[in-house]
Amino acid sequence: MMKNKIYNFVHLTSYLTIIHGCLYAIIKYNLQIESEYGFRPHQYQALIQAIHIVLSPLLIFSFGLLWQDHIFPKLKKFKQKKVTGLSLVILIILMSLTGYLLQISYEEYTRQIFITLHLATSLLWTFFYVFHHKSQT
Repeated sequence: MMKNKIYNFVHLTSYLTIIHGCLYAIIKYNLQIESEYGFRPHQYQALIQAIHIVLSPLLIFSFGLLWQDHIFPKLKKFKQKKVTGLSLVILIILMSLTGYLLQISYEEYTRQIFITLHLATSLLWTFFYVFHHKSQT
């Protein structure tokens, strides 16, 4: 029973973060407002980004809940390991790391690198997560 609640929490935080990340990307890259001084961010971009920064740690926490009963036992049994599951473990580490580095970088060049890496790992993670979830049900 508790295991199902953990899985449901993981799915909830995962899909909320996926949907919210897509919303943030749309607002950031497609809904800039043109003013007399040039383009400026959408009025809700800062709020959406703040929510993303609060929501994403819940995703990381939910994966931490999965570690002992789901991820670690599967990693120990090499033959039962799924490619999607192993990819998710690697990608969530990279996605979290690039998201953190993106927040603390101050040079524009490194910031652009972290943005690109974060978007790439997020897209890959989304693809593998949806595929992994559908193959589990």
